[in-house]
Formats: sequence, structure tokens, C-alpha cells
Amino acid sequence: MKIIFVNHSCFLAELADTILIFDFWRLPWQKNRDFSPEEYLDKGKKLFVFASHGHEDHYSPHIFDWDNGKRDVTYILSDDIAVPQLKTNRISVGENREIVLDPIRVRTFGSTDLGVSFWIRTEEASLFHAGDLNWWHWDEETPDERKYAEDFFKGIMQNIVEYGKKEQIKPDVAFFPVDGRLEYAAFWAGEYFIRELSPKIFFPMHFWKKFSLTEAFADREKTLNAGTNCIVIHHNIEEFNIQI
Repeated sequence: MKIIFVNHSCFLAELADTILIFDFWRLPWQKNRDFSPEEYLDKGKKLFVFASHGHEDHYSPHIFDWDNGKRDVTYILSDDIAVPQLKTNRISVGENREIVLDPIRVRTFGSTDLGVSFWIRTEEASLFHAGDLNWWHWDEETPDERKYAEDFFKGIMQNIVEYGKKEQIKPDVAFFPVDGRLEYAAFWAGEYFIRELSPKIFFPMHFWKKFSLTEAFADREKTLNAGTNCIVIHHNIEEFNIQI
């Protein structure tokens, strides 16, 4: 499996028969190594495009330009996104939905911000993309607000853990926020996810170009000896060949 970290929370996963793209974000000022997935779109594989919510750092209507009538492309979009044109290959989902789209199976969960998170299962692997599901701990908030944020996050996590136990699966690959704006709390959510679900491979995301955070997180997980391979990301448009 090839994984490409595009930028921020956007990843492309190329599997044997499918290509998955998560939270593609493209803004006019992003001219430095801007990413165009055209070379992947025309490989004759089924393309699934996910958007966890409509915030501009997770979604761009540019993704619909890829639907040229010649490609086998399906969009799975959080239901807060206003789809510009209704088509049968554009699926709107809320949390706690399960859909089967040959050859993948998608289960949605909640988010502690807008939209949903995704657990995708294929014959090759299972992948979890968190969107903006995170333990949002802000010092400027009141103790009650911080406690609410903690309980909100852990409540959604409990649903995810229970689903994994019921289906007897764990994520092979997880894409999860490690947001430096939270300062000392930046790693809390990622560490919690790893402890509860033991993914084989963990990709940090949503770190706002602070690539050093990915190395710091990986070093900490080695110290904790969690058994998860935490990936260090060095730059946008970085490719990783993953063995599951």
C-alpha cells in the first residue's frame, strides 16, 4: 500500500484495486508543491473521495472536477457539506452510518467539531481517518468546558472501540490529529487512540506545518512502548510504502 501525505489532514491511499483520498484541501495561495492527483485518478482503479466536513482546511469543491464521466469515482461526504450538484455517486452521510460500496465498507462516527470520522475496511486493510475528532483542550476555556470536551471526545471514542470489538478488528492505518495549538495537550488524543485501539500504523495530521511535532510524537510513543509504528512526516507530498 502506498500512502501519500498531501498536506494538513489530506492523505491519498493507493491499494491494489482502489484509491482513497481523504480531506483534500486546495486553496489559491497554496502554490508551493501544490498537489494534483491526476496521475492516480487515471490508473483504472476505483476512486473513493472522502470529506469529513466542510471546513476549508478539510474540503474543497475542486474535488468534483475529478468527476469527468470517464472515471469510476464515488464521493462520501459529511452531511454538513452542500453538494453542488446531486448525482448518484455523491453520498451524504452523518455519524453512525454504515454503507457498503464494493469493494469497501464504510462506518462513520462522530466528531468533536463539525462532521464525521471514517473507518474504512477493504480486503487489504482497515483505515481510520479522524477528520476533526480530537480532544480539544483549550486553556482559555473554563474547567467545565474542558471537562465537557474531554467527555465528548471519550464518548465518541467509546463508540469506536465498541465497534472494533464487535467486528473483531483494529485499524491497520490511522490518520489522527496531533495539533500543536493545544500545546501540552497536543498529544492527548493521539495517545488515547493508540492505547484504546492499537493501530499498526499511526499517521499524525492537522499539525499546521509543524513537522517537528510528528517526530516528537513518534519519540514519545517509542518511550511508551505502545507497539504502534508512528510515522514521522517531513514535508508535504511525502510518499510512504506501507506493509501491513
